[in-house]
Amino acid sequence: MMSIFMAMIQLFLILIVGWVGQKCRVFPDSAQAVITKLVLYIATPCTILYSVLNNDNLPGVGTLVELLLISTACYVAVGLLSLLAVWLMRVPKGSRGTYVCMLMFSNCGFIGFPVVQAIFGSDAVFYNSVVNIPFYPFLYLFGVYMMIRDSAWQGGDQKKLEFKWSTFVSPCLVASLLAVVFAIGGWKLPGVLTDTIGTIGDITTPGALLVIGISIAKQPFRQVLGSPRIYLMTALRLVVLPVLVWFGLHFFLTDPVLLGVIVVVFAMPIATAVTMLAGEYRADEQSTVQGVFVTTLLSMITIPVLMSVLM
Repeated sequence: MMSIFMAMIQLFLILIVGWVGQKCRVFPDSAQAVITKLVLYIATPCTILYSVLNNDNLPGVGTLVELLLISTACYVAVGLLSLLAVWLMRVPKGSRGTYVCMLMFSNCGFIGFPVVQAIFGSDAVFYNSVVNIPFYPFLYLFGVYMMIRDSAWQGGDQKKLEFKWSTFVSPCLVASLLAVVFAIGGWKLPGVLTDTIGTIGDITTPGALLVIGISIAKQPFRQVLGSPRIYLMTALRLVVLPVLVWFGLHFFLTDPVLLGVIVVVFAMPIATAVTMLAGEYRADEQSTVQGVFVTTLLSMITIPVLMSVLM
């Protein structure tokens, strides 16, 4: 537990650097958007690819297919549990879809990759990339649909759900698919290219955490503290759902690293993409800002505790 906790403290300190830098106006107004694009479009895809190119002990095709199917089933199960939880919490109709998305979609990429790397090592990053593949279609289909429903209940201008390739294709998704192809084919790149990709990928951890620190610093303190319902949702997001995922998988998934990666993915704080979708579709954006702040802060405690208890 102590080693995991120290790793989380190190990540949290980088987040604090981003917060202090924003408060002291070290960063320009465009810093958050620029670093976000750097991390999402360049650094994280390189991290995903490097996890395969630098790994000589990759699992077989059967394990990869099994992991992808398990991940998809987990998203379906967590989605159903989230719908039930929101109904039991008596969330107002104009916020139900937002709360479902906060429960269902974790920050499995932005924070997930550095946390998995810190806990399980660089080899496990590839497993995380495979687990993350269903995240994007679920988010941009089901998640957008739930946000549109919230907007309609709040009297906003309801937008039609458009099916475009650009909705699903992202650099992280492309890198995840390429990583699977390289893993199945056993292909490698020249050493100089692999080392370059790995060096660029090293930006992912500090860059992602700096962005979150900057984002939190821009919010008024009272606004990000949250309501009692936010803290109830946080308990479900950070503790109850990952425990249920672990309970449902540990009977037949014997590899502790695979099991641990899946549990960590669903133990992450709320995805920042949920806030962006809430803003775009005029849903309950304020609740998402509160949820991202509270879950990100408390996950520094819950993740080490869960990993030490469950694993």
